[in-house]
Amino acid sequence: MDYNKILSISGKSGLFRLISTSKGRGVVESLIDGKRIPTFTTDRVSSVEDISVYIVGDNIPLKSVLKTIFEKEEGKAILDSKSPEKELKEYFTTILPTWDAERVYISDIRKIISWYNFLQERNLLEFDDEPIENEATNEDGTDKPKSDASKDKVSGKSARNTSNASNAASKNVAASTKAKSKQTVMKKTTPQSKAK
Repeated sequence: MDYNKILSISGKSGLFRLISTSKGRGVVESLIDGKRIPTFTTDRVSSVEDISVYIVGDNIPLKSVLKTIFEKEEGKAILDSKSPEKELKEYFTTILPTWDAERVYISDIRKIISWYNFLQERNLLEFDDEPIENEATNEDGTDKPKSDASKDKVSGKSARNTSNASNAASKNVAASTKAKSKQTVMKKTTPQSKAK
């Protein structure tokens, strides 16, 4: 599964698949009903690949959290995202014990659980055989040096350059998001702002 092509668009429910991009716009397909719509540079678009979740002192890729849930539940669906807040927080703690309760809101947890169930129901949860590492560590487990170039802490978007064409395509769709967005689904920049 290429999570660079699975997108969240601010103000629109559900997830979308990237179909094509051109200068200043893209075309995405709703994973709910298959309807295709255009996206523009003014839209706040984030790929699942580029979203991170705050943990104490750092952050972890959302893809890693989805993989943890998938492995724990043996690929099955999990509790409903509309479950009581206490139940959701307790479950999320079993998945990610170090989640940052001050920066990850219940709305974020609901969204993660909703997205997991959405992707699981459509058999879209696939992971590479290689373990997904926290971006703060190297393959041997040692800490990577912190660098502003390696991770944009304001928007949470990955700043890595790769030769992967699909990665480049999704970043073209979301190019303006880095400049305009002050948060991703799981991140915020000020104590007053809430994830939508």
